[in-house]
Order: sequence, then structure tokens, then C-alpha cells
Amino acid sequence: MKLRNKAILGASVLLGGSVLLYATVNQVINDKQQIANGETTVLQAPEDSSTEEQPLTADIQTEQNILAQKKKEREARVQAQEQNAQQYLTEQQRIDAAALAKSRAENQLYVKEDEIARPVVTPRPMDTTKQVSQQPTQMLDVSPTDAEKKTTEEPTFHSVTPKTQQTSAKIIDNNQQVAEQRQKAQDDEKQRLLVKQREQQKIKQQAEKQLEKQKREQAQKQQEKSKQEKIENSKRPTTYQVQRGEGLIQLSRRYNVPVEALAQMNNLDKNSTLNVGQKINIPNDAQIKRLQREATEKEQKRQQEVIAKQKQAQAEAQQKQQYQTAQQKLKEARQTAKKTDAKGTFGVQVSLATDQKKADEIVKQLKSAGYSAKTSQTSRGVRVVVGPEKGKEAALALKDKINADPKLKANEAWVLYW
Repeated sequence: MKLRNKAILGASVLLGGSVLLYATVNQVINDKQQIANGETTVLQAPEDSSTEEQPLTADIQTEQNILAQKKKEREARVQAQEQNAQQYLTEQQRIDAAALAKSRAENQLYVKEDEIARPVVTPRPMDTTKQVSQQPTQMLDVSPTDAEKKTTEEPTFHSVTPKTQQTSAKIIDNNQQVAEQRQKAQDDEKQRLLVKQREQQKIKQQAEKQLEKQKREQAQKQQEKSKQEKIENSKRPTTYQVQRGEGLIQLSRRYNVPVEALAQMNNLDKNSTLNVGQKINIPNDAQIKRLQREATEKEQKRQQEVIAKQKQAQAEAQQKQQYQTAQQKLKEARQTAKKTDAKGTFGVQVSLATDQKKADEIVKQLKSAGYSAKTSQTSRGVRVVVGPEKGKEAALALKDKINADPKLKANEAWVLYW
């Protein structure tokens, strides 16, 4: 029943599309015929009673231009309608093809479902043989009896094997095979991982054994070295009296002592010459390590002092350069200064002392460096000012000179205007 309804629906869709397509194509053909016959639609302008009557004059060229323009417009509309009709036709063909394919697929699906659901009936030979043996004299009677009709028409379900059961059995078998294959793959993967873990464990054990072997060898070497050092220490005296032709290098090689440690132990230079009968202290291993550590620390300290001195020298050179530059700039500014450069006088405030005594000390230091300074009392303390200078450029140069002067060590001077 469902198949019949779907077939009717598909036929209705095809019929409706065909009718619509026919109407569209017919309209396009009529428009083309009208254009070919030269039929035009004349638009009448509304009468205006307010305008005056115009004389009837015919401009043939104007009329021809209007007709040609209208013909072009009609051709454009017809072409657009043809394109729309072609697009509609293509879309309708696609829809019809899709509906037909869907209908065929559903028909095949329903046919398959009907075949699967339809039981297979097998005849009952026992009943037919029994009927023939019981009535041998009625074999000429062609019409079947009621029992035969019942036997042939009504199947017994205990002898029927439906295809659904066969399909289900096949599906079950396939599922079992898939499950077995999956289980086999999982077992293989587990086996592979187990083998890999065993190999990794074996490699790890070999690495641990190799590491233990190396540790034992290192411990054995360390023990041998300690024994050798003990033997050497037992042979090494604490003091030694220098013989003719002996030096620090010879003694260091004889008692296996670094020449630097031997020289440091005796407050000597490693290139020093030893005198006959001079007593030399021979350090043991602990003393050698201490002396080497002290020598390393001393060398690091010396390098740090060298670096600090270099930085200080660079800073002093830079400050000296700044001082010379500021002094030259001040000299130039004083030479070019004029009375009209500023309305007032400029000075450089060097410090703000807490009392007059400290201010006098600063003034004394400034005067000893060659500056002219004076003090003035303020609400915040005693101000120490160097100057005055005419012109702001000269005052700024004087400030830079005071800040860069190594004798004063001042870096907070600033220009004061009064």
C-alpha cells in the first residue's frame, strides 16, 4: 500500500511539472511570434485639459527610434524569460530524476523486505502418499478433496525455515567472526606489548648492571688511589733539608706535590732558588687541598680587584672627559654672553645645608677648587650658591662642570634664577 501511494505521489509531481513547463514554453513561443509580427502595445497618454492643444505633427525618425527601443526591451524580456524557463526546466528535470531514483530505491527496499518476510513453504510428501494409498480407486478423480486443499493451502510452520532466520543466523555468525577477529587482534596487541615490556625490562636491567659495574670500578679505583696516596704520604716527610742542586720543581716531582702548593707552603715563589741546607716544609694531602683552595680564592679576588680598578679608571676617564667638555662649554658661553640675554642673574645651587657651619665647610671646599660661592638663609636651610653667571647657557655649563668635577664629587647641582 505504501509503495502504491508513493508511486501515485511521484506521478503527480511529474504531471504537475510537465504542465507548468508546457505553460512556460507556450508563453515564450507566443512572445516570439508577437515580436516577429511587429505587434506593439500603444500607450495612450492621459488627456490634460489644462494644456493647450498641440498641432498634429509626425516625426518619423522619432517614432522609429521609439519602436526600435521598445523592440529591444521586448527582446531582452523574452531572453530573460527563456533563461528562466531553461533554468526551471533543468531544475524540474533534476527534481524528477531525484524523485524517480528515490521511488526506485524504496521499491527495491520494499521488495527485499517482502522477500525476507515471506515464508518458504515446502510440500508434505507423507500426506500426499497417504492420501493416494488410502484411495487407490479414486485416482481418476481430478478434483482434490478438502483434506488435500487444506494440506496444500495451509502450510505447517514446523517444517518452514524463513529467510529471516537464515539472515539472522548469518548476521550472528558474522558478528561472532568479527568478535573473534577483534579478540584475536587484542590478544596479539597484548602479546606484542608484553614482549616489548620484557625487552625494555631486559634493557633496563642490563643498563643497571652496567651502571653498578661502573660504580664498582670507580670505587675500586678510588680505593687504589687512596692506598697509593697513603703510601705516598707515608713516604713523604714533613720537612726536608735541601741538598746541592735541588729545587722546588725537583722536590715537587719527587714527593708528588704541586709546585704551587709547595711554594705557597714555604712562602716562596715557584721560580725561587733554594739554598743548600735550607729547610722546606712538605705539605700533606689535606694541606695541599687547603692551599689550592686558598690560591683559587686569592686569584678570584685578584681578578675582581683588577676588574674593579678597570671600571674605576673608565669612570674617572669619563668624568674627566665630561669635566673638560663642560669647562670648554662654560668658557665659550661666558665669551658669547651679553647683558641682554636675560633679565636677571643666574647661579648654581650646589647644596642645601642644615646649618651655617656645614654651609661654610662646603663654601671652603668650593673656593679651594676655584669656584666663587656664597650662602643665603632660607626656610628650609642654608643655601650654597656658586656664581653668579650672566646668561642661562653659561649657568647650565657651570652646573655641568660642578657635577663632573672630581674634586667636589657633587651630582645634585641645579640652576637657580633670581
